[in-house]
Amino acid sequence: PFDEQSLPIDFVMPSEKDNRRAFVFRNCELAPLAKNLDEWTVKDTWTRCDFHEGMSQATMFVQVRRNSKYYVVSVLGVLLGISSLVFTVWCIEA
Repeated sequence: PFDEQSLPIDFVMPSEKDNRRAFVFRNCELAPLAKNLDEWTVKDTWTRCDFHEGMSQATMFVQVRRNSKYYVVSVLGVLLGISSLVFTVWCIEA
């Protein structure tokens, strides 16, 4: 529930006219609006440039971690509500 993931964002130049071109990535940062996620916290970002199948490719990685509050409220809260409802129905029928 408190997992951490690395999310890749790929930029590729697939056109034939671009096969002699390359990406130059010096620095890449997320805008402040992109860092405001409901259930995730952005931990780090990094980039990598490479050639893949003859095409220039740049990749930006965003490392995110899930907030514990999301799991407690969205998963455990719902399970508690359903369990309480089932127990109430069982008590009424008994």
